[in-house]
Amino acid sequence: MEDYKRIIANNITELRKAVPLTQAELAEKLNYSDKAVSKWERGESVPDIFMLKRIADYFGVSVDYLLEAGHSESIQNKIAQRKMSARNRFVISFLATALVWFVATFVFVSMLIFSPDLSVRPWLMFIYAIPTSATVALVFNS
Repeated sequence: MEDYKRIIANNITELRKAVPLTQAELAEKLNYSDKAVSKWERGESVPDIFMLKRIADYFGVSVDYLLEAGHSESIQNKIAQRKMSARNRFVISFLATALVWFVATFVFVSMLIFSPDLSVRPWLMFIYAIPTSATVALVFNS
């Protein structure tokens, strides 16, 4: 039992430091006290099975991960991969939204140049670009 306490304590500590969070911040996220998190990380006590599941879900790992020893490098890779994925999603969303506004500007200028009739209302292209860019941003962020 002492081995499991130490393994769980080390894994929770590594996960928390990899994010990085303080013990108080982790406790707040889990709706627990920081003293309990401190006891878990020192190996004085072990979280119950429901709390182990919440901790695993929060960090994006399995409960088995918390119970196994020797995988400190893999968590660093997993967290770096998650950050890279979030950044890539943001960049793609931004570029797609910028493309919508570029197309709207291109159509606006084209309408001004090739249509001398002002009843066409080329400024409507920007009005149409607002919901279109919102939809594109929503699709690429989900």
